[in-house]
Amino acid sequence: MTLSKWLWFMVCFFILVKPSEYLVSQNTIALTTSCVGKLPASRSMLCYPSILAARTIRSGAIIASSYGSEMPGSSSAIGRTKNGQFRARNLSVAFSSGLVRVNLPNLDVVQFDPESSSGLNIYGFNTTFDLGLFDGLTISPGVRGVFSIDVLGSASMESFRWNPMYKRAKMGTGSLGIRIGLVRESFTLPGLTVSVFKGKGTILELRSEIDDGIDLTVGNESMRFRTTMGKEFSKMGILGGVGWNNSNGLLKGNIPSMTSRFASTFSSKDLVDRQFLYFGGLSFTSMIFQLSMELGLIEGFGDVPSLYIRPDPTEWSVFSRIAARIRF
Repeated sequence: MTLSKWLWFMVCFFILVKPSEYLVSQNTIALTTSCVGKLPASRSMLCYPSILAARTIRSGAIIASSYGSEMPGSSSAIGRTKNGQFRARNLSVAFSSGLVRVNLPNLDVVQFDPESSSGLNIYGFNTTFDLGLFDGLTISPGVRGVFSIDVLGSASMESFRWNPMYKRAKMGTGSLGIRIGLVRESFTLPGLTVSVFKGKGTILELRSEIDDGIDLTVGNESMRFRTTMGKEFSKMGILGGVGWNNSNGLLKGNIPSMTSRFASTFSSKDLVDRQFLYFGGLSFTSMIFQLSMELGLIEGFGDVPSLYIRPDPTEWSVFSRIAARIRF
């Protein structure tokens, strides 16, 4: 199968797996309706902004745990090869740091304004290991590494800086996945890989510093898919790709009312968000060391309720990352 056919196959795959937003929208509406029923009319307007904030924080945390390419600066599976009696380049380790910028609705209970929003910076610090298992098939001297296999694992910490009324919070995430090389980079061909990851993080608790404030609790679980293509030209390289995140985990909020501040106004583990993301980057390689940078966009949520609120749930968010990688 030619490279162009592989690319066409991957485009069709991502179109087919992109799910309908109908079920997600219905879950959001049901959760908002349940929340509204627990609050007096003066506070019910805070339900959807609080749920949107929790969803946005969860989505941003999952991006900060992985960003675009699962292995920074890498578009080819390592595989496992031998040079005589020695195994060569079957392990790679990367250290990266990045930023995800998202917009959150106004959660000021006293002076709620549906047209205002605030920015949230999520900083991610990541360590990723890539172990080659199978070197793949060689079709011709220029077409190698077909169906090569790597196993990857990562550990990360996400730090949240937000409104002054909330303390700085942190979340840890661990991920494990597999990467399949469709073709290894050669003089004539770019490297092309597909990967699937499963990630799970600690529970994030955002507690308001004021008594009459909204508390949020967010879980972090994900299934992530990536397709990455790249090519090196001497020491410089370019990389780009498309991904899909399936985000789930606990979403819970406490909106203070005349009843009880500590009662869960809304709580759900069933509301799932599915988002596409697009990324590109540059790299510089010297022997076994590599430096890379990456920029990307992640789409907003597909469900838009009739309630007018800022920020627009369909707005795109941006992320960036710099990384250092060692290839053994």
